[in-house]
This record gives sequence, C-alpha cells and structure tokens, in this order.
Amino acid sequence: MSKPAARRTARRGPSIGSVVANGWGRLPVADGAVSAVLSVFAPRNAAEFARVLAPGGRLVVLTPGPRHLRELVEPLGMISVEEGKVARLDSALHDFSLISREKHEWVMDLTAGAATDLVAMGPSAHHGSPSERASAIARLTAEGTAAVTASGTVSVYAAR
Repeated sequence: MSKPAARRTARRGPSIGSVVANGWGRLPVADGAVSAVLSVFAPRNAAEFARVLAPGGRLVVLTPGPRHLRELVEPLGMISVEEGKVARLDSALHDFSLISREKHEWVMDLTAGAATDLVAMGPSAHHGSPSERASAIARLTAEGTAAVTASGTVSVYAAR
C-alpha cells in the first residue's frame, strides 16, 4: 500500500479519487461506484472488485513477469515470480472477461537507494537479513548504478 501514490493519483484531476484499503476486506466504496479498479502487484479480491465496479467498468491488473527484477533476485535472496502466475490470475477472476493483455519490459538503472526502496516495496522485504541485503545492494551498485529488468503484464478485464 502506498499512501503517497494514492495521493498523487488523486491529484491528477477533480474526477479522480483513490483508496488505500485492505484488499481482502470490504472496500470503503459504494456498490457500482467506480469506473476502474487498478491492482498493481497486489492481492485481488474478485468479489469486491465486481461489487464496486460500475456497469461497463474495468479491472486493470499488473502482474510481475518472470524476468521481473531478475538481476536482484538471486544476489538478494528475493522471492521470484512463480510459473503460471497470469493463468492463475485468469482462473481467480472467473467472474470477469479478459479484454486485453500486454507484456511490458524495460531496463532501469538503479542507484543503491532506489534498489533499496524497490526491494522494500515487495514481499522480499520481509525475508532475509536487512544487513546482508544492504551489502549485496552495495556490491551491485558499486559503480554507481545497476541495470535491473522491470517486467510485467497488464491485463484488462470487464465484469461478466
């Protein structure tokens, strides 16, 4: 959950709002009140998403690709992306129809601080030793930055 990201999103225009909430609980949004739900590398509560989406609304889901952060996974002992993640997404969203899907991948040049922040945003932040992780990041960015792959799939769904 990123409160700063939600604030920044909400500032994009007067008709835009954003909510940071427990994705497994009831969302603090009225039935059929939103035109889009965006789930970025987050758990998905399909029943709640269907409840809050207005007719014709869209669910947009970003899932990490198999090469996501590959240059960091082994050196930092990070959790890797499991096989079949997108297929499991489709089966979990059985009340939705897939409209489109696009894969995206690019390379980022990360400083030690950016790499540390990136790791802190994901589940790997709760695994392993923080001091060992900091040492590994320092080694990876010894020349100033490290080239790290970002990889993901954007899937757009409509409620059935």
